[in-house]
Amino acid sequence: MRQTSFCLASTGMVVAGQRCMAKKKSKRQQTSNQRRGIVTNLYPDENYGFLSAGEGGHEVRFAADVVARDEFDELRVGSEVVFEEAPGTDGPDAILVDLVSIPYPAFEEGEEPMASEDEVPEMPDTWQEK
Repeated sequence: MRQTSFCLASTGMVVAGQRCMAKKKSKRQQTSNQRRGIVTNLYPDENYGFLSAGEGGHEVRFAADVVARDEFDELRVGSEVVFEEAPGTDGPDAILVDLVSIPYPAFEEGEEPMASEDEVPEMPDTWQEK
């Protein structure tokens, strides 16, 4: 009779002599090591950027592949993120970056908004809180 080998990755338990690695934690799980920061520089052609760790905080480098849900292309300078930091070869590196919010683009001087305040329709009564 042939014996089938398998492992239970969630427990790290080995069945029938096979070694297995536990699955990595999902990037969506919050941990106590995560901090808030703001993206300060982006270099999309080189797939990395820098963020500032809070007000007056130090700069932390991050690579595109550590941005959760492949949202590197969604990041903008000023985007708010949650990140985990680890020592790197040239200073601190982010090992996880999770996008929280993207700044609304400001109007350039002389640029008109899409609609003036008097052109914006009122919200229907059914949408308003009571």
